[in-house]
Amino acid sequence: MKEDSEARAKVPGDIVGLDFDPLLNTQDPDEGYAIGKITHKEDSCLVEVYGTRSGTRSGQYVVPELTVKSGQWTFMNFHYGKPNQTEDANLLGILKALRE
Repeated sequence: MKEDSEARAKVPGDIVGLDFDPLLNTQDPDEGYAIGKITHKEDSCLVEVYGTRSGTRSGQYVVPELTVKSGQWTFMNFHYGKPNQTEDANLLGILKALRE
């Protein structure tokens, strides 16, 4: 993300790199956020996070992947899309593609 930020700073006024908030998967934040299903996967866990508006789920959706390092939960990646979607768009993959 640091490389992406540096690339963006070199061309002010143009969209370079990420054009959305990669932690919330949105360009416009919701009123609130709610946690859905939590899935344990080997040494990490996936947490479904939904945006909320007026107390109901909005269309925003992100699945942070976390693991424990040195006794603390650490974000490893952020997955985008809807549950049960076959293609996994994720932050690390997007940053890799942008760098290439």
